[in-house]
Amino acid sequence: MKRLVLLTLSLLFILTTRAQGPVDAELAEKLQFTLDSMVGKMKLIGVAVNITLPDNSVWNATSGYANPYTQDVIEPDQLFWSASMCKEFVGGLVMQLAEEGKISLDDKIGKYFNDIPYVDTNITLREIVKHRSGIAEFLSQTATQQWYTNPNKVWTPREALETYLKPKSFNHGTSFEYSNSNFVLLVMVIEKVTGNTIAQELNTRFFPPLGMTRTYFLPENQPSEPVVTCWSDFNQDGTWDDQANFIHSTCFASMVSGAGAMLTQAEEVSKYTRALYSGQLVNETSLAEMKQCTNVSFGPNCNGYGAATMRYSFFGRNYYGHGGDISGFTNLTIHQPETNVTLTLMINQDLQNRALLASALIKKLNTITTEIAENQADQTRIINNPVQHELLLEVKAGQTVAAEIRSVEGKLLKKMTLSSGRNGVDTSDLGTGVYQLVLNAGMGPVCKRFMKH
Repeated sequence: MKRLVLLTLSLLFILTTRAQGPVDAELAEKLQFTLDSMVGKMKLIGVAVNITLPDNSVWNATSGYANPYTQDVIEPDQLFWSASMCKEFVGGLVMQLAEEGKISLDDKIGKYFNDIPYVDTNITLREIVKHRSGIAEFLSQTATQQWYTNPNKVWTPREALETYLKPKSFNHGTSFEYSNSNFVLLVMVIEKVTGNTIAQELNTRFFPPLGMTRTYFLPENQPSEPVVTCWSDFNQDGTWDDQANFIHSTCFASMVSGAGAMLTQAEEVSKYTRALYSGQLVNETSLAEMKQCTNVSFGPNCNGYGAATMRYSFFGRNYYGHGGDISGFTNLTIHQPETNVTLTLMINQDLQNRALLASALIKKLNTITTEIAENQADQTRIINNPVQHELLLEVKAGQTVAAEIRSVEGKLLKKMTLSSGRNGVDTSDLGTGVYQLVLNAGMGPVCKRFMKH
């Protein structure tokens, strides 16, 4: 039965992704106005955004510039560095390997490697993917200087760790500390158990299957598309006017590896994030593991970290995904499971408030979709209220509405589909009291109440 459910979900995912298209023009215009306003308010240089809605319609947009001094706009084919959003991809791959029995999250790293300096062989893979390993951060200032002083050097994950790793920060499993070293180490495990490079595994499992034709894991995969110009403030004069592209060399990509060596676009990251957190790539057990978070703060609206997963909260709902930061870039990708909304934003400027921009877009989207949903729900009228044995509902001609009856506490009692015209719903099995009629015509739920005698 479990295999049948997973097969059915996979089929539904294939069918819905085929139906993907642009959002309504009026909705796109309102979202663009919000984006442009926030770019001006936050003094951002440039942003690329994707929002994917419950019906799989997409909004792809840019605002600002690739280069504000020449007023070059961001072009559709330009790529952004993913930075730590790449960890979400490595995490999904780790979960798939665990489901396939090739690894276990309870495995100790000593099963795979027992000779890496400062890596306790008793650390488990679960502790590594959740940043609870105590393994120190290897990307020191000495290490990162190599990116521009020795730009053509190709590092192996082992060489990078053995060269720059320092003594542990704490005993494994006792605390939390974000460390890029964990995901370089995970790449070593992945490559050992699969016999393939991390780039080969990502290409086989995720990129082409999800239609990610402009996503590349470097330095093994070299893109033909240009990388957007990105900006930093290296001289600390308070102005983001220093180009940072020179830092992202072959040396950089090979050294950071699974911690952030990916070039991509906002829409492509959304495809993966949406597939991952809607259960299309891993099973329910794996997804629950990824979302089980240590309560830690990563800045505004980010309040937890699970297995390669950051938890963000906006307007009373939890979103799951990952942020990404590197010189010249500030990124975020998140998915909300209940509303099935996915958002990815990529800013070509470092140290920016990603949560502020995401919050503004989510707020606008919530406002618009609630208005649309209420208009759609108005097409459905309760004829008799209070009711006795049958709830009578009238749906406007040409409309089809998914409906649920829930208790006032929110417990699901009945599900049905209402067609145009008069519909009768049996309520004889409901006790006396007040109930919720939840209507969803495609753009979010709207609740109406009725009383049963």
